[in-house]
Amino acid sequence: MKRNISSKWTLPTKIFNFLVAILPLVALPAAYRELAQDTLPIKILVVSMFFIWALFFLWINFRLKFVSVDENNLYVSRLIREKIIPLSEVEDIRLTTIGFVWVGVYFKSQTEIGKKIFFMPKLVEEFLSSFQRYHPIVEELKGLTKVT
Repeated sequence: MKRNISSKWTLPTKIFNFLVAILPLVALPAAYRELAQDTLPIKILVVSMFFIWALFFLWINFRLKFVSVDENNLYVSRLIREKIIPLSEVEDIRLTTIGFVWVGVYFKSQTEIGKKIFFMPKLVEEFLSSFQRYHPIVEELKGLTKVT
């Protein structure tokens, strides 16, 4: 039976990341006007920092997926289109070690959605009461995929 293993906070996180990426680009013309009397290297630095900031958050957004699972397959989507990937294609499953609590799923070969995906797992009481970087969904997925 197919069940969702992504957090309900995935969509708000994707919206937040998109806004954080776009807002500096919207503010760019105003910032550029403020720099009117500054030299060209400073203008280039400010504009490039705005674009790097935006690209970073859009890149994070692109990598974050919605994931469901059943006994045989992973169902992965960004929002609209869903791709089915057999669990036999999974090579490794890891919890991120720094930053956000995301689960990384790495595939044996290139799939329709890439060589790896990330998703936000549902928060569970065992995780909240632990100060370790541990989430039970990682062990559950490893058991389904026979990954050690």
